[in-house]
Amino acid sequence: MGNWIPLGGDGFASLHELSIIRCPQLVGQLPNHLPKATKVVIHGCGKLEVSVLNCPRLRMIVIEGCKRMEWGSPVDFGLPNSIILSKISDFSFVTTKLMRGLSKVEYLKIVGCQELTKLWEKIPLGLQRLTFLRELYIEDCSTVVSFPLSGFASMLKVIRIRNCSRLKSLLLGGMMLTSKELVRLSSRGNLPTALKHLEIHSCPMLESIAEWLHHNTTLECMKILNCYSLKFLPQGLRRLCQLRQIQIYRCPNISYFPEEGLPADLRVLRLYNCKKLMALPNCMNSLTSLRELEIRCCPEIQSFSEGGLPTNLKTLVLEDLKIYKPMFEWGLQRLTSLVKLSIHGGYPDLVSFPVDKKNGTMMLPASLSILSIAHFPNLEHLSSKGLESLTSLNQLKISSCPKIISLPKEGLPPSLLQLDINSCPLLSERCRRDRQELSKIAHIPCVVVDNRFIHDLELKLCISDFF
Repeated sequence: MGNWIPLGGDGFASLHELSIIRCPQLVGQLPNHLPKATKVVIHGCGKLEVSVLNCPRLRMIVIEGCKRMEWGSPVDFGLPNSIILSKISDFSFVTTKLMRGLSKVEYLKIVGCQELTKLWEKIPLGLQRLTFLRELYIEDCSTVVSFPLSGFASMLKVIRIRNCSRLKSLLLGGMMLTSKELVRLSSRGNLPTALKHLEIHSCPMLESIAEWLHHNTTLECMKILNCYSLKFLPQGLRRLCQLRQIQIYRCPNISYFPEEGLPADLRVLRLYNCKKLMALPNCMNSLTSLRELEIRCCPEIQSFSEGGLPTNLKTLVLEDLKIYKPMFEWGLQRLTSLVKLSIHGGYPDLVSFPVDKKNGTMMLPASLSILSIAHFPNLEHLSSKGLESLTSLNQLKISSCPKIISLPKEGLPPSLLQLDINSCPLLSERCRRDRQELSKIAHIPCVVVDNRFIHDLELKLCISDFF
């Protein structure tokens, strides 16, 4: 498609929605008279100029990739409540008119629009004037250095900032450390009181979110990713009665959780690649609402939580940890609601699974439906006694256990529907050729060995060939 050919002044007078998607050769200007349009979407039109001047009913505008955008009169432009502006080469606006046009916005996403993100530096109350704003997303804006002294709108529920490499400060509520990049969010804990979702992505110089979180009782989800200098989490987390989910990924300098522990109603805790983390949170067993616990690649965790784990867990994923022995001694069978158990690496001396030193067998929860074990270099066999109680087991996955020779003598639980064996060369070979091993898996509808599906009929035929 080439030049945009206008249809005259009233050519689009009855149009309610306008979408132009992936027309990279389209040049010229967008029609500027859309009196009935409520939604305008322009995506992937790198040569198009957008100057929508007469859209009094506009409620949603999405401009992703265009040559130039001009923000017109607020009276004619309407008061959209959802705005996405992304990768606009040239953005022209009058500050007062633009702020008037944003006054009713509830969802605002800005990606790679350098001129626009300088806006709040020029306005006394900045983003706090956007009293209807509930969700704010800012990505790939290298010119963003700081946000206004007044902070954010009080009703903001979601903040997501990603790949803003020059950001020095987010909230100036107290003394700030100086750096070329973001070092601290807030020293007084004055995040928006209505905030429900906080996500911090790729702020490599961030050392602190806040010392305390006093009033953020509405916060439901906290995600912190790729913050390589972050050293500690805020005090006061336990008081956040609505906090349901904490995810911390690739924050290698966090050493400890706050001494007071985590909120009693927390549902999900995921930790990944926190290389210096020394211990799990205190009073883990008191988190009676916790349903999912995932700890991966945190090799410095040395001690198992006093009192054990919360017994209402449904999902437990552990990878590359040194606390398996005390955890096994505590007894995973206490997790009577556990549905999924995944244990990968971190126990090089493990020869048989599941086991303990006292009676030779560690019982697993009878409620288990999914079991995955991987990266045990000396594991030789699975224990029949340890698996016989798993009457609800549907999926079993065994990976990267090069010394495992055979499946349990008494076979696998009859409830098993799927067996996946990968990178276990000795076991894989026997499952293909040894009639005893084949007889143990013949009842399983789905068997995958080294990414090759083996149908149950094939298994039966193989077995019959041996007799």
